[in-house]
Amino acid sequence: MKNSITWRWPIIGGISLAALGVALFAQYQLNEQPCILCVYIRMAFVVIVLTCICLTKLKQVWGQALGTMCIFISAIWGATFAYDLYQIQQYPSPFTTCAFTPEFWVPADAWIPWLLQARGSCADDISSFLGVSLASWSGLLLSSIAIMSLPWELVARLKARWQ
Repeated sequence: MKNSITWRWPIIGGISLAALGVALFAQYQLNEQPCILCVYIRMAFVVIVLTCICLTKLKQVWGQALGTMCIFISAIWGATFAYDLYQIQQYPSPFTTCAFTPEFWVPADAWIPWLLQARGSCADDISSFLGVSLASWSGLLLSSIAIMSLPWELVARLKARWQ
């Protein structure tokens, strides 16, 4: 059961870390300041990376299940914000705005301002990669992570039970 579960955490964590790298590249090299929804999307990727790091060391079944749920919830949470950002950017309206300060349970934006401080507006025109906006790429990645996290756990558990 160990081989069927643990190999995916470095892959999912690496994909999430690469997404954060792209976000930082867009911020510091392309001068595209993150909006509040971008910050929430980044936070989802940060939680996924940290959870994957913990899961590579954690061997207990209950810990693997809890970590998988954390990844799933973070991915769905981030994908929801990515969809909202996509809607705001594709269908701009003077009545649709976003906040300027994040509402975290902890002051994460004060702890890691270079990564989680919102400095832009959700309606700002942003660049794209292969004709697709960064919000769309984030939504695609987070949706894929959510889909991959739960079924793999279920398949691994069923496979171990039948052996």
